[in-house]
Amino acid sequence: MDVTLNIQNMLEEGPIDCILQALQQTAPTSSQAQSMGMSQAINIADVYEQQNFVWIGKTMYSLKNLKPNEKRSFTLKACIYQDGMFNLNRFKITGIQPCRELV
Repeated sequence: MDVTLNIQNMLEEGPIDCILQALQQTAPTSSQAQSMGMSQAINIADVYEQQNFVWIGKTMYSLKNLKPNEKRSFTLKACIYQDGMFNLNRFKITGIQPCRELV
């Protein structure tokens, strides 16, 4: 399944560089499991059975010089294992404002 992700630089100060990475589903840590009311230990085999999708193909993009209000679109591919509704919101976006020379 194709998933389109749109990114826009909303900063007016100038261009930015950023790295976009699609993240795979992960099992909750022990402390997260406790906070969600899960009292028993997590079996890693159960986690793999519960995964609904996996990102395939290119999952990381480097954006250079994204100007103010500029938009870029990326198409990612997700392999979905079963019918249903899934939250594919698993991204890490790191933004870096390039150094500017002082006048």
